[in-house]
Amino acid sequence: GGGFAQLAAAEEDRAAKRKREKKEKKQAQARRAAEDEAKAADGSEAAEPQAGAGTPSAGPAPDADPETKDELGEAKRKSGRLLVEEYLVSHDLGEAVLCARELAAPSGMWQVVLDGFSVAVEKRAEEMDKLSGLLVKLLEDGIVHRAQLAFAMDAFLAAFDDVTIDIPRAGELSSRALARLVLSGYLPLSFLATAPEDFKAAFKAVDLVARILGELQAEWGPERTKEEFRASGVDVKELAPVPAGEVDAFVSEAMTRHGVQYVLE
Repeated sequence: GGGFAQLAAAEEDRAAKRKREKKEKKQAQARRAAEDEAKAADGSEAAEPQAGAGTPSAGPAPDADPETKDELGEAKRKSGRLLVEEYLVSHDLGEAVLCARELAAPSGMWQVVLDGFSVAVEKRAEEMDKLSGLLVKLLEDGIVHRAQLAFAMDAFLAAFDDVTIDIPRAGELSSRALARLVLSGYLPLSFLATAPEDFKAAFKAVDLVARILGELQAEWGPERTKEEFRASGVDVKELAPVPAGEVDAFVSEAMTRHGVQYVLE
């Protein structure tokens, strides 16, 4: 109806504004990065040694705690992103796990997970499936801890609205990895119920939930999917970016589109 048309027009305006703001932000970040590199070249900042480059890894600091959320240093973050990019090409799981272990950063691995999503979401379903396999392996080996995965998911969902503007298939691709992480037991479905406010305002939030449920249904079947959804505490109606009178129709359409409308019964 008219409400949906108005919403679509408003969303286009919001999307254009966010793209301008993101461009300006990226330009500012690029300027800062250039300034930092210039300082480093002048020797004003000590270079961070990289494990595997002739120097043994120092290992995690004594007080490193995977339950805390710390920033990786620039060198380690680049290494983490590189290991994901190389893995998605080589499919050498053992090498990727070794490189991740050498980062020795228990409280900063959330950034490796987040960067992994940002790399894979620009590619194909095959790469996203490979990424989820790598993440499950890192979780199994204790290199990435549950808390770090949770931090990464919060950051990804907070940026989801912007990501779907730049990459329209982001929901389709990321739902595959998110569902696999839920199926692995390392990510509770309730992560959607505790998502940041920015996600709750995202135009495609309902669609992402429906896609994840569709992926879970393929493994769990309808009955368990419905039970798990109800137990998760996810209120999908609060994610609908439409006027109150159109919420039920909007949510029902999204759930029906992905074959999981029965969870609303």
